[in-house]
Amino acid sequence: YTGGTVLHIFMGEEAPDRDGCKLLVKRVFERSRLPYVTITPTFSICEDHGYIRGKQRNCPRCGKETEIYSRIVGYYRPVQDWNAGKREEFEERAFYDRRIQEILA
Repeated sequence: YTGGTVLHIFMGEEAPDRDGCKLLVKRVFERSRLPYVTITPTFSICEDHGYIRGKQRNCPRCGKETEIYSRIVGYYRPVQDWNAGKREEFEERAFYDRRIQEILA
């Protein structure tokens, strides 16, 4: 395999705890021949209240608009700063929240 072979797991807001992440990575490598995996929870940042789990366009505490962060080509950036094509790709991503919970069970 080359560095171009990677499984991107977009978790939405349901990122498992540390032990769950360890188990997920272990099972991916035990059950596949993939050499690389990324686990990408999406999160939002409120200017006043900080970190918020998942894709929240507005802060649930104060209602202010937030910045939504996700991974793009290996690093986290605010989605609003992505080019139009990458923003569209973000909106079309399949999130694995429930399937991951089944794998970890």
